[in-house]
Amino acid sequence: MNVPTYPAPLRAPRHRSLLKAHARWILAVALVAVAGACLLSWQFSDHVYRSEARVLVNPGLTPGGTPLPPDMETERQVVASAVVTSEAARGSGTSTAQLQRRLTTSVPADSSVLVLRYSDTSAETAQRRAQAIADAYLAYRAPQVAMLSAATLPRSATGPNYLLNGAAGLALGLLLGVGSALLRDRLDDAVRGPRDFIEQTDLPVLATVRSSDALGADGSGGLVVLDEPDSPAAEAHRQLRRKVGRAAHGRHRTTTVTLVTSAARDDGAAQVAANTAVALAQAGAQVLLVEGDLRTPRLAGLFDVPAEGGLGVVLTGEVGLAEAVRDSRVDRLRLLPAGAEAVPRPWELFDDEAVEKLLSQVPADVDHVVLHAPPVLGAAETCVLAEHAHLLVIVVATGRTGRHDLGTALTELDDVRAALLGGVLVLHDGPRGDRRPVRPPRRRGNGAPARSAVGHADPAEDLHGGEHRAEDARRGEEQQHDRITNAG
Repeated sequence: MNVPTYPAPLRAPRHRSLLKAHARWILAVALVAVAGACLLSWQFSDHVYRSEARVLVNPGLTPGGTPLPPDMETERQVVASAVVTSEAARGSGTSTAQLQRRLTTSVPADSSVLVLRYSDTSAETAQRRAQAIADAYLAYRAPQVAMLSAATLPRSATGPNYLLNGAAGLALGLLLGVGSALLRDRLDDAVRGPRDFIEQTDLPVLATVRSSDALGADGSGGLVVLDEPDSPAAEAHRQLRRKVGRAAHGRHRTTTVTLVTSAARDDGAAQVAANTAVALAQAGAQVLLVEGDLRTPRLAGLFDVPAEGGLGVVLTGEVGLAEAVRDSRVDRLRLLPAGAEAVPRPWELFDDEAVEKLLSQVPADVDHVVLHAPPVLGAAETCVLAEHAHLLVIVVATGRTGRHDLGTALTELDDVRAALLGGVLVLHDGPRGDRRPVRPPRRRGNGAPARSAVGHADPAEDLHGGEHRAEDARRGEEQQHDRITNAG
């Protein structure tokens, strides 16, 4: 069988929107760091009080009696020298080094005024020691200097500097946030959303379905195309139907086998296969839905048909395909369930000869065989089925399907030259889910809601006529499927 191929990745590339994907986390870490820095400053940093005294430095006189402007830089150094501070320390109960460390001096522009500032954890102590330094300087430089204003008693603390500490906390928080985001990204292997899926697989997103729309609380979903035809999930399956129909029409063959599977767990593949089969039948095609998962049969209950004598007995040759097929409540849709009970060793039933024999029994009037298969990495028979499928759709659940599992599954399918058409994403709401589903644009004649009455075809979407002619006019939109159409 000449099966068209679609290249599968050998590795999963990194998400290109790391900062955007973890923006909330980074912002939260940064805010916590800022709050922590301010809280630590308030809790453990002493409040600082600063007292200020001002001293006027008069001009000196030369031996000839000429006024000589004072060198204010020299005077600043004199104030802070040991000659002055040691004298001030004698009566203040502290050391010279302590006074020098907490003393700051400045000179206002174009003035001969020295501003002495002394900082301490006590307002009274700051005032007393600032005055002691000013008095010691006055005694050392008398009569050239004079007191302009005595040391003030601070009314409020000048420290800690919450603005500076907050800025430092913000810088540290951003570093921690980005670093932890990188770590979270490395540890979090789940596919985030449509963009992540496309970047990793280089495959198109055929449709997106929100889990809240398609799956029940227990993880099992219904036939939303029938039960809720106007829902977003039903619309997504009709979009998938259109693309499967277009790819099948491009093959120019009577019957097309479309395999629906997932990577490591059934992340909604059974529901996607069932609803797509219903949508194809509603569009006028003759459809046979085959349940290839013999481990966990579920489609018989979904369509409310007898499960006995299903695919398992057909593969063993006990009954023929025509005897095991069940009519469903949907016109033009027939169902081959897996069977009443799980088969203990299902992989033994699937070989090339058995699968070829099964497909050879498909009636000639069937346009589409939709085959639901178990996860690629959880069942050996899926790759056998993929070899005999004309198209393959892989279902991925955002936030649950691992990137590594997805890459490995696609590599396995590539090894058997599976005809990968694209992916269907089941979007799970949550911090890791991409909340922007990629949906093809709505155009006239495409994606119209199915009618409530079961079995009525939609003339605008006849899979073997008008739809193909409409797609020729939109060739630019459908370039991502050209390789599959041409290979078919």
